[in-house]
Amino acid sequence: LTYEWIFGDNTTSPDKIPTKVYSTPGTYTVTLKVQNDCGRDSTTRTITVVDQPLSDFSYSSASGNFCGPTTVSFVNKANQWSGTRWRITPADTSKWMFTDTLMSLGSKNIGINFKKTGTYFVELEASNACGKNIKKDTIIIYEPPIININTPPPSCDKVTITPSSLGFTFSGAITSFKWVFTNG
Repeated sequence: LTYEWIFGDNTTSPDKIPTKVYSTPGTYTVTLKVQNDCGRDSTTRTITVVDQPLSDFSYSSASGNFCGPTTVSFVNKANQWSGTRWRITPADTSKWMFTDTLMSLGSKNIGINFKKTGTYFVELEASNACGKNIKKDTIIIYEPPIININTPPPSCDKVTITPSSLGFTFSGAITSFKWVFTNG
């Protein structure tokens, strides 16, 4: 009886039970051919050697800061050896939803409509036979700024105004104010 192992990486072995080490990730086609006085037979199998999982993603803002409500697209950039799954917290879907009813946390790329202001954590977990790797990023959805002032009553000659005399009110994520007075 003769044996011929073909390992799919340009190496072979005539041993009955060889030991083979694949040190480079990839897909290999392994064939065993046997022959004796009664004939020949062969069988082929595919072996996949994976690299460590590597999670990575990008989205439509470099800063991670958005004014809500808003939609953000997330692009999965995990390496080819990784199975991936998204996680969004808080998981309260009254605050966010997918942009497509066919999307799920298992989809490759996702679009999220953030309906409420707040801080969200977006994770992409990449995993395979070697383990898992997680990338996590913070998305902050700010409330748009809203300001209001009342028109002051007409004055004779000279008037002094202050924010309180104008009934000045504001809300939202305002980081600075700039007052501009015209006509003198």
